[in-house]
Amino acid sequence: MKPGFTNRQKVVHVTIWTVVLTVLTTAWVMTPAIGDNEALEHIVWPYWMIAYHWYGRGAAWIMVPVVLQYPVYGWLVARAWKEDRFLAGLAVVTSAHVGAMLLSVLMTTK
Repeated sequence: MKPGFTNRQKVVHVTIWTVVLTVLTTAWVMTPAIGDNEALEHIVWPYWMIAYHWYGRGAAWIMVPVVLQYPVYGWLVARAWKEDRFLAGLAVVTSAHVGAMLLSVLMTTK
């Protein structure tokens, strides 16, 4: 029987996945072909869209959710996986992201 991952290996794996996911989604949303698709931004960066619709375009600090969103997700998943609750960590992250997506879409309707 093959031994499982060590806690260090779990953190390394989640860190790599987090960096790859962040780079790929950012590159995807920023491509000129997609460029100005606000619906996609609600899916990929819901926390940023909440701040954008709440405070408007002028607040520079609203870029903070874009920078921190996926690293926070990665930290939550890594912490849960270290405690052998990987699926619970994914469920929390997924629920938080879907909830934020719904809130960001609701904020666009007035």
